[in-house]
Amino acid sequence: MWCQSGFEPDSFWHQTPLHFQLAMRGVRKRLTAAAEASLREAWWGGAFAGLTQSKGGLKPLDHYLRKNSDRRMAPDAMLAAFQSMEARGAPISIRKYTRAELEARNADG
Repeated sequence: MWCQSGFEPDSFWHQTPLHFQLAMRGVRKRLTAAAEASLREAWWGGAFAGLTQSKGGLKPLDHYLRKNSDRRMAPDAMLAAFQSMEARGAPISIRKYTRAELEARNADG
């Protein structure tokens, strides 16, 4: 992990656990910033091409930059989505379990 992050192999042995953590956090921030920059560039490229004006085109940039925790689907919305897929003939079987049934299934392995 140390070398994959771009650090010299010999410098690893001079790091304390705290310095290692801080370095890895910095790498994660750098990679996240680079990914967001790439996404912004792609969005602007699409925007200049006029894709935001067409039907079904790009959503606003903020939609794509949202963190995963902001994109979580509510249970009711998820159930409605699966029910609509099932109604269109998708091979989905929706079954409601009681807590006791779930605990029994988890106990079995």
